[in-house]
Amino acid sequence: MIKKNILIHAINGIWLGHIKRTVLVAKSLNKLDWVWKIIFMSNSKDPFLIKNHWFQIETLDYWIEDTLKDISFDFYESHNYKKILSIIKKEEIQVIFHDTFFLKTLIVKHKEISHFLILRDSELSYLNSNKEFLYNFRKIYI
Repeated sequence: MIKKNILIHAINGIWLGHIKRTVLVAKSLNKLDWVWKIIFMSNSKDPFLIKNHWFQIETLDYWIEDTLKDISFDFYESHNYKKILSIIKKEEIQVIFHDTFFLKTLIVKHKEISHFLILRDSELSYLNSNKEFLYNFRKIYI
């Protein structure tokens, strides 16, 4: 059986819901035979929940809120895409779990990676506004 390296793209909104949700997913995945390594990619300013469970974490430099004042949304996406891409290459990532937010360029250009999407019920409108990208995901969990 081929073991897989998994990247969890856990953005951090205002509270810690994304981090808590993805840590639970990671703990469950960690019990599977086919999982080799789990790496978190997050823009959390305080990733203590991830570190407390001994998962590797790579930090993104910008929050989505930064686009409201300091940087453009295009710069935000481009910068994060480059950083995530470097981790994909360095760690030989085969699977990515996206929590709510996903970089459209990443899922369209990297079909060799299995992409999964995690959403809360309250975020279903996000699906409607991104319908053209949904076929890129192997599964969508709500």
